Amino acid sequence: MSTARRLALVPLLVAAGSVAVPDPAPATAAGRAAAAAPVLAAAPRAAGRLDITVDHLRPGLPRVRWTLDCGRRDTGFHTDPAAACSSLRALPAPFAGPGRGTACTQVVAGPQRATVTGTWRGRRVALRVARTDGCQERVWQRLRPVLDPAGPCLTTSARPASCPGA
Repeated sequence: MSTARRLALVPLLVAAGSVAVPDPAPATAAGRAAAAAPVLAAAPRAAGRLDITVDHLRPGLPRVRWTLDCGRRDTGFHTDPAAACSSLRALPAPFAGPGRGTACTQVVAGPQRATVTGTWRGRRVALRVARTDGCQERVWQRLRPVLDPAGPCLTTSARPASCPGA
């Protein structure tokens, strides 16, 4: 394809949102600095605060509750807040459900049910997920580091005093 033909396609691609074309001569120092910046900036570290409740996570644990605060320092009453926050940050839409019209297998993966509420990336989160079919199981597996972490607080015996409800 000739250079002239490729250049003729640029306005069409820009209009379609496929290509970003920087201003060839930014007028201000701030504009010049922004033009020199990378196109894809890193996402800010602060992401949100979540309250998590899981029913029947392990035999003998009818309900487990913890918090997760994904900010400058990943903290919360969670067995591994850093791993949970990191896994959420890696997902473009961690709390998205199956799309409309998605066919779900009718296979129950377990008795676990979870509720996640709070905020994530400036948006309100109100998610309920149960392992009652293939679509719900897909959501559960995507959120497994948040919903089903390992750790001493999730055993029925010899729970440390620092665990929620101990």
